[in-house]
Amino acid sequence: MDIDYISELPADLKDKILVKLPIKEVVKTSILSSKWKDAWTSIPDLVFEENSPEFMTIRLVDNVLIFHHGPILKFKLVSVHACNEAISRWMIILSRNRIRDLELRFNGRERCKIPSRLFFCLALERLILSECIINVPQNFQGFKLLHILSLFPFKLSGITTIENLVSGCPLLERLTLFDFVQQGCLHILAPNLRDLDILGEYQDLCLETPKLVSG
Repeated sequence: MDIDYISELPADLKDKILVKLPIKEVVKTSILSSKWKDAWTSIPDLVFEENSPEFMTIRLVDNVLIFHHGPILKFKLVSVHACNEAISRWMIILSRNRIRDLELRFNGRERCKIPSRLFFCLALERLILSECIINVPQNFQGFKLLHILSLFPFKLSGITTIENLVSGCPLLERLTLFDFVQQGCLHILAPNLRDLDILGEYQDLCLETPKLVSG
């Protein structure tokens, strides 16, 4: 009898293999053998880089999140579609999983409206948003564990200001802000910030960043 060495791999090694594959290929591993059937449903890093029609992208992400069990530590979506309604329900699932690394990049004509549920992801350590409209809830107390924040291009709506968002991240070490408009002075209060990249429209820049190394 031939021994199926691949199927006998430890679960943690299977996860390391699966996170290196495109998500569509990860799902296809379920046909390898019975022991691989559900292996993809527990990988902690989910990366979707889609050029498919919008309904196909949404269906793929929906199915993966519905059948996934275990922690989701990283979620990355690169899409040409804003997927506004879908993003809202995905954020509910991700916030319950105490996600640490979230990256949403949209390359289409329409910017994605970030749902308020994002601000329930309080375990975030890294947040990257591209082509997004951000409206921070008034009662938001900050991302207390966030180390990296990148926004490009982006727009703030409501009474949200860059100052309020950044000052609510006391552990922030790296900040990138590209292609934005700020009325008046841009005030950055970040006691642990080391790296700063800014390219946008603002009248003046005020930095309270005692640990800044590059900027």
